[in-house]
Amino acid sequence: MALACSLWPWRNLRVMELSARLRSRAVASLARVVHVPNFLSKDDIALVRRLERAHHNRLGPPPPARRGWHSTYLSAGGLLRAAAPELHRRLGELRYQVDVTPFLPQPQPSSEPLPSAGPLPSASAQQLLSGLEARCVELHEGRAGGSLDDPRHFDNGSVVTVDVMLDDGFTGGALCTLEADGSMLAHDFAAGDALVFPSYKYHSVTRITGGVRRTLVIEYWRGDENRCNHRCELLQPLGSELCDDARTGGCADVVSASLTTPGPLGMGFGFTDAADPTNQERRRSSRVVVVVVVVVVVVVVVVVVTASS
Repeated sequence: MALACSLWPWRNLRVMELSARLRSRAVASLARVVHVPNFLSKDDIALVRRLERAHHNRLGPPPPARRGWHSTYLSAGGLLRAAAPELHRRLGELRYQVDVTPFLPQPQPSSEPLPSAGPLPSASAQQLLSGLEARCVELHEGRAGGSLDDPRHFDNGSVVTVDVMLDDGFTGGALCTLEADGSMLAHDFAAGDALVFPSYKYHSVTRITGGVRRTLVIEYWRGDENRCNHRCELLQPLGSELCDDARTGGCADVVSASLTTPGPLGMGFGFTDAADPTNQERRRSSRVVVVVVVVVVVVVVVVVVTASS
């Protein structure tokens, strides 16, 4: 027990060091991109596409993010978690496959080595990654002319990024990473394959020359599992339901998902848009109905009591 107590400050400091190093793009460039083949089956991909259609049916097609590129947020209202909990869980497990080796503190020569109770890297990596939540789950659809052409793009504020290929019937559109030696490395992955890498590693997508490129992209961060219909920038304590914008009524993109009987798409969920005026009117109507019912009950009770007396 005394040994464990004496080791805690050292281990805690090392984990804090890991967290700081995760924000170093220079260190992230040393990490390899982990390829997970055949992660999604054809049935899994079909489920994701049904979720996309249901999202569009309720909230409308998303506006173009840029030329030839649209993004649908399947994290909106907890949609993916509510409608496909097993897939949501499996996707979450992918974050543990990220290459954290470059972020681990290297042993320093010292005449008085720090105390140790065994291998630190695996324990530190587990601590570092276990507290992460999904910042956003985005389905990207790119067509001819679409690209992410910034070679120094990175996912600011996130820790681990997962890309899953949904449809490989396209040309061009290669995912590339800028490596530590300055070279651009293209990563091939087929439909169903996943790529996992640190969010601060520079990555880009070359111009799509034909066909349709669909990918599912999940960013994990040390913050809320977001429910907004956008890529939220606000960190809140873990466990809070909505971002700050949503709580103050300023977030027009907030939706919530609820389980219902299966509809025509075979999905047992429904949307409620917190900013939809028709829903606000329905809520006002519901409150009026409740008030009327309460008044009627009170009147009935009074009448019964009066009659009995």
